Amino acid sequence: MQGADLDFARARRELAEPNPVRVSGRVTDVIGLAVEFARRRQELLVQRREERQLERLREHALERGEARAERATMVLLDDLALRRSGRR
Repeated sequence: MQGADLDFARARRELAEPNPVRVSGRVTDVIGLAVEFARRRQELLVQRREERQLERLREHALERGEARAERATMVLLDDLALRRSGRR
């Protein structure tokens, strides 16, 4: 047999009779990846929830600022109207 044939024969044998240590290592790797995936997914979900909450808080702050400006404008207009009506 030639070198390539021997390599092919060895590869076929390894596939036909998997090494339990190698299989166990791969299973451990897959489990580790699944755990890491779940952990990172949870981190992303928490991050997205916090980002949505911050966005809602920003919107609420803008609305309060606009409401304050509208109230100040109404007070000024009311004051101006009272002054004008008092002069006539």
